[in-house]
Amino acid sequence: MALQLNSEHLLVPTRPMTFAEMLRSKDVRRPRGWVPALAASLALSLGMFIGMHALITVSGHGAKKPETLPTIDFVRLKRDSQVTPNERRKPPPPPPPKAPPPASKMTVATEAASDGPAITVPGSLDLSAGSGGGGGVASGGFDSELVPLQRVNPAYPQDARRNRIEGYVKLDLLVAPDGSVRSAKVVDAKPKGLFDASAVTAVLKWRFKPKTVDGKAVEQRGVQKIEFTINK
Repeated sequence: MALQLNSEHLLVPTRPMTFAEMLRSKDVRRPRGWVPALAASLALSLGMFIGMHALITVSGHGAKKPETLPTIDFVRLKRDSQVTPNERRKPPPPPPPKAPPPASKMTVATEAASDGPAITVPGSLDLSAGSGGGGGVASGGFDSELVPLQRVNPAYPQDARRNRIEGYVKLDLLVAPDGSVRSAKVVDAKPKGLFDASAVTAVLKWRFKPKTVDGKAVEQRGVQKIEFTINK
């Protein structure tokens, strides 16, 4: 706000000058070098713009583009439902079994130290008690019958079966108080030596009913006859 002196030398406020008025005013010294300065600034701005554009372009071309990775597609294979199974060769049928040899029949006769009733035991071995006085019967007060409780059938010798030989073996038996066979001795055989071992081996595994005297078990002796026969 400017102050102006009037004729009466009084300070009177005046209106401020505009920029156009200042330019038109003689008091304002107009600068003479503003046009070159403006041109220089414009040229500098244009150069900076061009340089930045060139820098961005060069850096963009120099950057390597990412390589495209190959894609892998997974394809599920269909199984062949029609699979031919491996055919196993069947083994040749076995030859028919040979006919077994004819069964043999073994008859065992028991001779006790004293007379007694006949005893028949069912099974493949027929046991019967004969009259006393057989060979090898020990004398004494034996009043007992050999009653077998457990038997093991003698094995028929292969040679005798093959040649269809029959025979018998008589054994002198000593039976313990518990019924087991303590000893077996061959007293007669036909043919000699063919059936002896088989008969003795089987009879030693037999068990007989114990003999009791006055309520006490005692030893007993008897003769056992085992006959070997082949079924016709």
